[in-house]
Amino acid sequence: MAIPIYSNRPRFSTKQQTLDQILTIDKFNAMTQSALETTSGNNITPAQAALYGDPNMGTTFRQNVVHQVINLSGSPIDLNFFMAAFGSQERMVDTKRFWNHYMGDTSLNLYPANSATAAGPGQPLVFQVLKQNHGSNGTLTFAGQGYSFWDKDNMIEGIITNVDPTIPFANKVTVIPTDATVTLSVTANSPYLITPARRVGGLSQQQITNQMSSIGYSQEVNFLRVRRDWKVAIDLLRSYRDKIQYPVIYDINGNPMDSWDVYEAMEAREGLRMALNLASWIGTPTTNQSLITGANAVIDGDHTGFYGMLPSIKFGGGVVYDFPQSIGFDFEADGEPLFLWQDSRKQTTRFMCKHGLAFDFTKNDRSNKLVANTQVGSTVYEAYKRLEGMDSSYKTGLAKMGINSYKYNSFELDFMLWGALSDQRYAGSDYFSNLCVMIPAEGAREGGRQINPMEFYQYGQNGWTGDYEEFYVDNRTQTIAEDSIQGFCAQSLAFAMHGPDLFILLNPVKAA
Repeated sequence: MAIPIYSNRPRFSTKQQTLDQILTIDKFNAMTQSALETTSGNNITPAQAALYGDPNMGTTFRQNVVHQVINLSGSPIDLNFFMAAFGSQERMVDTKRFWNHYMGDTSLNLYPANSATAAGPGQPLVFQVLKQNHGSNGTLTFAGQGYSFWDKDNMIEGIITNVDPTIPFANKVTVIPTDATVTLSVTANSPYLITPARRVGGLSQQQITNQMSSIGYSQEVNFLRVRRDWKVAIDLLRSYRDKIQYPVIYDINGNPMDSWDVYEAMEAREGLRMALNLASWIGTPTTNQSLITGANAVIDGDHTGFYGMLPSIKFGGGVVYDFPQSIGFDFEADGEPLFLWQDSRKQTTRFMCKHGLAFDFTKNDRSNKLVANTQVGSTVYEAYKRLEGMDSSYKTGLAKMGINSYKYNSFELDFMLWGALSDQRYAGSDYFSNLCVMIPAEGAREGGRQINPMEFYQYGQNGWTGDYEEFYVDNRTQTIAEDSIQGFCAQSLAFAMHGPDLFILLNPVKAA
């Protein structure tokens, strides 16, 4: 049967078994091959069934296996892809609830939420302030009565005559132009400069203006805690029912496992790492109260979790730049607008760009197509290189060149392939393989020193922490006196992105 290579239909070489399924001896036999003492699955005649019906013969049966194991699995799954890439050294804090205080650059600009035009020359202009420009629960903005309002590009000045805070996060500002012949207008989401001083005559009186005096914001960091349990019947550790010629159990990376105890404990550890890495990559906090309190509660209010890297960029004010997935990222058409935006903010000009394989392909293809085929000279970028000096069969071969780093004026980009983004066995997907995350190399500072823009946290006190722990319990010594052993592993973790607006997500968009 032909296999449709270009098909989205899932194909699996193995399916994971649960411990409950394996402990059933019939199913245990079926995993190796149907036992000869039964007729199930062997397609034998009734006469053969009578001959081989003796269970003693089943113990002497051996399968004739030419190859012990032909491993069809690929490279090991990178279960720890996120924490290994950014360092999993947690910062210890002594409380389960804590906050970080952030201070960004002070912007003296006011952004209208809507476009508006005054009724005529010299007439007042009223517009609503963008929600993000508010502070103090939406009751204050940078605009103050008597302050000057500047349309910088058109060299027009106005005086703010009224600020209406009646509607939280929707304050309205009234501006009158200083020039009676000018008709004021504003465009939504455009910056207009505010100079916090009022014009007065030679003999003036005081006018106290209420304004935002605190720069920055505080953000709570919430922990999450994950746990994995396992249990094994000791009878399985003593002896097999039949002696099997080759190991029955294989771990997630195709390694043979001949010990049930070690396999279950190892599988539990892997499950823990998978959960923590996925949460740090694309996780979001738990806000459904039915999962926090009540009959369906699985967590408590101190372990609601955090926004992972991608949600922090998308929903925390990061720069999300859409580019056509089929065409790829273009350093001229796409890169230069980003550079101009970063230059206007004066924050960082150096980025580490971690991306999937599909992004790498389209980026290189797009760059190669910008090279003219007719030009010659030492300054021309080599899109392809001949493999000279090698074995004779390769003298006519070509190697396609790619871009690993890019420098333009003061901007530096280093590109690094992130293999896990294209690994669809685990965290990868078509979308992730085509995207790129531009991580700032600088910009986050504390007390003048540079700090990592992403940080992991752990809580603890007097030697008791929420860090990784693993326990075994021998149920033979417990009240239930069961002939089994069990265990669990658990870990707590918190993750915070310092300044999501420093990050840039190159977001692939498919054509409609």
